This record gives sequence, C-alpha cells and structure tokens, in this order.
Amino acid sequence: MQDLETRTENLARNEVLANQSALVETLLKNDPRMIDEPVNAFESYEQAAQNEGWKWDETEQAFYNPNHDMWEFGADDWEALCDSELIEPEPQEVMEWWWVGRSGSLLAQNLEEVGAVLVAHPDTDDIWWGRTETGQGLALDKDLRAVVRMLEAKVA
Repeated sequence: MQDLETRTENLARNEVLANQSALVETLLKNDPRMIDEPVNAFESYEQAAQNEGWKWDETEQAFYNPNHDMWEFGADDWEALCDSELIEPEPQEVMEWWWVGRSGSLLAQNLEEVGAVLVAHPDTDDIWWGRTETGQGLALDKDLRAVVRMLEAKVA
C-alpha cells in the first residue's frame, strides 16, 4: 500500500483542478453574494477547545485541560464545552483558493465533511476550497490528508 503522502498527492493531482486565488479574492471583494454562504468559515468547536488545551478523557468520560488542571464533567459535547468555558471559534484564515469543481463535486463534499473552508459562486456553481496552509505541496495539506483518511476509513 502507498504511504499517506503518495495517496494524498494522487487525490490532489486528480481532483484539485487549479489555483485560482487571484480570481476568488477579486470575486470576494466585488461580488457581495460570494460571502453570503461560506462553508466552515470558522474552526470547529472541537478545534477551538483543543487550541485552548482541552482534551477528551475516555476513562473519566469528561473534558480535561492539563494547562489549568481543570475538569469539565457537565458538557456533553465540544459545543457545550465551548459554551461553558466561553471559548469562541476563530475564523479560519484562507491562504490560497483552489478550484475543486462545480456543485455536486465529490471532493467538495468530502472537504466540507472534514471542516475545510469552501465558497461557491452563486451563478456558475463553481466551488473553491480555501486552503489554510501554504508553503508546502498539496500532498502535505491537512484537509486533503483528512479526506484521504476519511475515505479509507469508509472503505475499511
């Protein structure tokens, strides 16, 4: 079996169509309809809580923050934890925009499922993935790797 980097590179080569950062930035600035429905514009509650040091403890069935030696037994999920601890998810900072097809794109659906930022053009149904990492190849991107892992878990 190929390693994760090779499998992710294959996904990127076959499904990520083009870097269109300049185009999308221009559309976002000049067409207010483009920003009405960004998908996953903010980090997840889970990511926000983990950024503050929170972890789920299976043994205790509770959340624990080792940075402050605190337990939270009353929260049922990550959102409830964030509410009780006054943690606000931060906006995801997009570094690059990549065209991943049109409405119905399987890659776009999978990227949405793993929490990646997506934006669609209201007239053409083109969909762009907002990459939050830069400076390395697509094969090392966390969102694409999460898609590969998710797809492999569904098959296994």
